[in-house]
Amino acid sequence: MLDALITFSIRVVGAAVAFGLQALLARLMGVSDFGHYVLVWTWLLSIGSLATLGFAESAVRFAPRYAARGRSGLLARFFDFGSNTIAAASVAIAIAGGLLTQFLPLADSAKDIAFSVAISIPFLALEYFLDGMARAMGWFRLTSIVIYIVRPIGIALMAISVHLAGIRLSSGLVCGLVVFALVLTTYAMLKIMRRRVTPVEPQQQVRSEQRRLWLKASLPLLVVATLDDLMLNGDVALVGVLLSPADAASYFVAGRILVLAAFAQFAFYFVFGRRFSVALADRNRAKLKSEFHRATLATILATIGSVALTLAAAPYLLLAYGNEFAAAIDLIWLLSIAFLARSVSGQAHELLMIMGYQRALTVINGAAIVLGAVMIIALARMLHVEGAAIAVGIISALRSLALYVLARQALFSH
Repeated sequence: MLDALITFSIRVVGAAVAFGLQALLARLMGVSDFGHYVLVWTWLLSIGSLATLGFAESAVRFAPRYAARGRSGLLARFFDFGSNTIAAASVAIAIAGGLLTQFLPLADSAKDIAFSVAISIPFLALEYFLDGMARAMGWFRLTSIVIYIVRPIGIALMAISVHLAGIRLSSGLVCGLVVFALVLTTYAMLKIMRRRVTPVEPQQQVRSEQRRLWLKASLPLLVVATLDDLMLNGDVALVGVLLSPADAASYFVAGRILVLAAFAQFAFYFVFGRRFSVALADRNRAKLKSEFHRATLATILATIGSVALTLAAAPYLLLAYGNEFAAAIDLIWLLSIAFLARSVSGQAHELLMIMGYQRALTVINGAAIVLGAVMIIALARMLHVEGAAIAVGIISALRSLALYVLARQALFSH
């Protein structure tokens, strides 16, 4: 559990840094511009996995096995093939997306949002892959510290510098700063990780059969990962479409304040995925069951504690964003139900992905997204932004129950 504690500590510090950054931007930009910035970042996170082609997830399956069996050459070739394939695919997607934004009948603000998303995709896709490799190899400190601490601090310093220079922080300018920081951090992590996976012995040329195996294992995970991102971020994007950028900003702020609960869940996600993969590779079913139960209990207890602390501090945390966001306290209470519901399944999603239940995950996530969208649309029209939060809580509980039941069946059916 030490790794989980270290990861959680890093994410807690990252949560404080992210909170400070979001509060700073909300005050410097104003509600409307901040809302547009939120929509750009949310849409980017929602579709970011599309360009990874599933390699961010398959890394947790292949990399620990290669490392455990001393096959450093094969590990390095998997890393190179994955990063190069993602780079080529994401650049193509970015170019297509950038060109498409110029021909769609969109307002200028919407075009700016779409264009910012398009040019960011290659760097976020590589970051997702590097994050997957870090989880697989136990290098979580590298990506966690850079992504959740170093980069937000860099963005904050750039935003303050621009503001002090007398330049208005528009949503477009802030998106540009974020993209610039994303480019720098992704490049730095790529160079460091490439050096770590380079074997001592000369590498042999990867065979076409091996490349097909990696692609065949990764591509089905693409759908699962994309649906996961939509589950986590699609509600904010949908609120922005249905209501207004200001509503999306309030909804986003409520979720950001609850980020401590999310970090508690992700801390164990970073740790147990690798443990599941190693136990499965060793064909140790008893260890796999034990790790699953430990992950479930740890995730639930950590989420309850973090949610309780967040709810107690929420009224004071909202003050940092300004008086315009005071009403978001009701959203925080409603969204806390969704975070608690998600914890019930523990790390069942990660276990099922590693065990090869991609089709079942696709069905569960796809059904949850469709049903969730319908519920958000219906309840948002009746209860405004609070209705969207209620819908997310209900669909989170249903999805969590389905994942837990399926994971239990997968573990005890053999």
